[in-house]
This record gives sequence, structure tokens and C-alpha cells, in this order.
Amino acid sequence: NDPTLWQYPTLSTTAANTITSGSATLGVNITADGGAGVTERGFVYSVFSLTPTSPVIGGSGVTKVVIGTGTGTFSNTISGLAPNTLYYISAYATNSVGTNYGSVLSFTTLSGPAITGISPTSGPIAGGTSVTITGTSFTGVTAVKFGSANATNYTVISATQITATAPAAS
Repeated sequence: NDPTLWQYPTLSTTAANTITSGSATLGVNITADGGAGVTERGFVYSVFSLTPTSPVIGGSGVTKVVIGTGTGTFSNTISGLAPNTLYYISAYATNSVGTNYGSVLSFTTLSGPAITGISPTSGPIAGGTSVTITGTSFTGVTAVKFGSANATNYTVISATQITATAPAAS
């Protein structure tokens, strides 16, 4: 394996999927290691793209996510993203020759949950009232609060409806 014949890894960026208001699954497809072995692979993302070749590792506002070594197809779910925000992503792979990037793709996170109605609007101080909450973008909701107190329990019925049990007043 002659090091003078080694090349950059060959790869592509996989379109984001399973996009929510705060997360997305991003992927990398590395089809060739360039003869030198891929020592790091992953993706970078940013909320802005200054050129068709950004974001890049070390760039301003760029987050790097490492997802291992070697060739193949790999994905990772990132969280903590801002709702209703346009992100730019690019896969990368590094070998002893250097780092190569896949195409820059973009995706927009969904808007966050919005409440449009609550029924009933009041209940006993002891709590225990079953409350129907209507609105939008409830898929993926991980908590329901009444003020600062967590609901005793809740069920996401659909993207537009949640039922929750009100806690006791504190």
C-alpha cells in the first residue's frame, strides 16, 4: 500500500430525517477510505453558510459531531437545536491525507409546540383534574407543566392534542 497513492476519503452527506422542533438525524456515507483508512468521520452543522463549501471543522459557529472511524453508512441524532431554524450540514471524513467533505445540505427544524386551547381552565386545589390541551406540534413532547409543576401524567394523543392530569397546587 504505497502512501504516495493515498487519496482523500470519498463520501456523501445524507439528507436529514426525523426532524423535530429540537432535533434531527444526520448521516454520513463513506464509500472509500482513499487507501489510508478513515481515522475520524462525522458531520458538521451551522445556522449559516458563507460559501457552498461551509460549514467546516473549526469554522465560526460550526458544531462538529464525531461518529466513529472507518467506511460505511452511519447516522446520529442531535438534539438541542432551535425550533424553526435553518441549519446547514456537511459530512466529513479524515484520513492521513487530510479531511474531505460531502455536499452541503440544509434542513429546517419544525416550529415548537404551541397551545391554542385548554379545557377545563380550572380545577380543585388538590389537583387530579384531567385536562385536554389542544394546539400544534405536540409530537415528541417530553414534558407537560402547569406553571412550574409537572403534570401528574400525560398522554400525547396526536400532534394537536394532549391529555394531562393537573398536579396539586403548590
